[in-house]
Amino acid sequence: MTIESGTTPKYRDLSQPGDDVLVVLPQCLYAVFDGATDTAGVMVQGESPGRLAARQAALAMVRYASEPDHVLAPAQELMAAMNRSIAHGLQAAGAGSVRAGTTVAMVEDAGDQLHLLIVGDSGIRINGTELLRMHKDIDLI
Repeated sequence: MTIESGTTPKYRDLSQPGDDVLVVLPQCLYAVFDGATDTAGVMVQGESPGRLAARQAALAMVRYASEPDHVLAPAQELMAAMNRSIAHGLQAAGAGSVRAGTTVAMVEDAGDQLHLLIVGDSGIRINGTELLRMHKDIDLI
């Protein structure tokens, strides 16, 4: 298995980390969470709201995939778990009213099947060639 990852933060001077969070749980879960950059420069305890959202969503999926009696869940349940985790993270940081969001590109390895979840404009590349991605009109502009 070869896994490569690279990210470039919005701040070219590298003064702030990027909003991307990578999760790799071999033979279980592979995911990238790309936090939505806050254009107003809002920070939550030294972290961008997008990074907080990506981190909290990633934590929710790690908890979900790490359960001893893990059962595949429908997309609606996964989304609800990520949203609760993001809301909890904002609340714990005292930033409940801050807008925070993230995209998700997630592959869950279920042995003989792969379960995919794509939310937002992130995508999944299979075997380095086939790209699975949700397209929307704004992508054409």
